[in-house]
Amino acid sequence: MLSSISTICSAKSANIITDTIPVTIDQDFVIVNASVNGKRKRLIFDTGSSNLTIMKTNKDDTKIEGYQTATDNNQKKGETGYTFINLQLGKFTIRQYIYLLPENKVFHQFCDGTLGLTTFRMIKAIVKLDIKKKIMIITTDKKLFANERINKTHYKLNENGLPIISLCIGPNYKVKNVALDTGNNRLLVINPTDYEKIIKSKDSEKFKKQILYTIREHIPYSIFEDNDSITSVKLRLNRLEALKLSLKNVEVVSEKQERSSLGGPVSNYGSIIFDPCKKDIYVQPYN
Repeated sequence: MLSSISTICSAKSANIITDTIPVTIDQDFVIVNASVNGKRKRLIFDTGSSNLTIMKTNKDDTKIEGYQTATDNNQKKGETGYTFINLQLGKFTIRQYIYLLPENKVFHQFCDGTLGLTTFRMIKAIVKLDIKKKIMIITTDKKLFANERINKTHYKLNENGLPIISLCIGPNYKVKNVALDTGNNRLLVINPTDYEKIIKSKDSEKFKKQILYTIREHIPYSIFEDNDSITSVKLRLNRLEALKLSLKNVEVVSEKQERSSLGGPVSNYGSIIFDPCKKDIYVQPYN
């Protein structure tokens, strides 16, 4: 959802801690309850956000220590403030910088900000997200999920700290440099560059048969601008292979954004273990 230009954070090492935290699903986003400086916050679990963020309201008296420029996934730029805070996440107490975003009337209906993988990397924690059970397990015990580490996908981080993977769109087209962005509430967004490459590939005719329709619509969730509109191409893919999952007959979209992204709804198909220190992801399919 949001990538800042730099990351400023700090945390102390801790003993082995494991905690299970309930999550809720709202607008196809995974919501985690946390406390920021003693105030309850509803945060989107957002692997596409390199940092911890909250939306600053007029009633918020949080002291801002400095400012920097950031960009959201729709390439909208804006100024963000940052400050040092105490984050309470279940049994975990974390001291780190938080980035303050302008209040967004669309997002603020159901959340207060985002929780990215940086926070878990700081405390050297592994995270398991199980949507079926509506829980998130956070642990610093490296052996806890030893028997569940199957179907591994290794990712890399780009210059903005986003996890980058590859996936395959049926029949045989591989798309590289795809952002794993659980802060995106669509299963897959194909950006125009990748879309044009697929249209011009040897399997273009098969791909075109999967197009449903084209529509002009408002961007549903943009941090810095919520009145923009965009042309979207809706598709129903015969097959999508991502994170070692093989999904059939899934609806996706192609529209303007910096890069293609695999969104949060992928967690509906299996429990996912994130190891941000090793940059590994493990998926256990539900079916």
